[in-house]
Amino acid sequence: MNGDARHDKPALLTVGLLRPCILAHLLGGDSVYGYELHHWLLAIGLECDQGTVYRALNTMEEEGLLRSTWERTSGGRSRRRYELSESGADMVDAYVPSVEQLRGVAQAFLDMRRTSSRPPVPPPEQPAETSPPGRDSGAEESQPPPQAFMTSRRATG
Repeated sequence: MNGDARHDKPALLTVGLLRPCILAHLLGGDSVYGYELHHWLLAIGLECDQGTVYRALNTMEEEGLLRSTWERTSGGRSRRRYELSESGADMVDAYVPSVEQLRGVAQAFLDMRRTSSRPPVPPPEQPAETSPPGRDSGAEESQPPPQAFMTSRRATG
């Protein structure tokens, strides 16, 4: 292994969709706080950390794609609210061909995986809620993770 852990980071595949998703989300004319936007991105399945979202917002504002205003909360804290500029709305249209191309590449990947002779690898299990001490949490928790998952985890250590 050459130390490259990208194979274990599927979230890196979504980085290119961050800006188009932010801009498209604001197309309806709404304004949004960065914190709210981060949670929406996570809800649609785009894995990203909050710092990445704020860096993207700041960069897009510098590029003229977004505008922001400062608002003071009832607790006296200042927060930035972001909205789409006209050039940001134009940029959404400019992203469409690239996103369609990406969708085609993703579909081709899925088609290749479906038609390969190798059996599909089940997705990693989500961590189950832990039970209080002394309670049986069920047989599922005692099962080891899929072998492919264990192999990829060891390879990154």
